[in-house]
Amino acid sequence: MDLPGQKRGSGRLYKCQASPLEVEQEYYFLFADHGSDYHGMYQQWMANLMTPLRDRRRICAQVIDNYTEAQATGTIADPDAPQPEVLKPAERLPERSTGRERLHDAEPGPA
Repeated sequence: MDLPGQKRGSGRLYKCQASPLEVEQEYYFLFADHGSDYHGMYQQWMANLMTPLRDRRRICAQVIDNYTEAQATGTIADPDAPQPEVLKPAERLPERSTGRERLHDAEPGPA
């Protein structure tokens, strides 16, 4: 997966596709004082991507529940930081991956 030019191409793709909010969130992820090491967070993200989709759905549901609870109780760790866009419930994530689509571009499953 280390083809020549692939890294440059992915950078150009991100530059062309990323919304201003995605750029702001990526900057926060990399440089903000949120108390987590960005390298460790990337490794956690990569490990998650290596698990079966059913497990990722379960983890996603837990994260959404935790985030929603923190919003409701006013305990968001950094309320001035760029917040996630509206999150989909895990039940609406696809049962199976249909290829290299971006998660937020995936078709929702049955309601």
